[in-house]
Amino acid sequence: MGKIKETTMDAGEEVAHAVGELHATVQDAAKAATETGVDQEEVKGWLTTIFKAIFAAFK
Repeated sequence: MGKIKETTMDAGEEVAHAVGELHATVQDAAKAATETGVDQEEVKGWLTTIFKAIFAAFK
């Protein structure tokens, strides 16, 4: 029977992965805001707050 290779991610890879997921989330949020007529400045404010919290968590 073959062995299952374990993969590990270092902190840099985890951050890069998280940023990629956030980028997709931001794009989805911007698209939804445009389609529904939500105030884009409000959405921008919420996303900025989320990003600041995430960056603070990695410090």
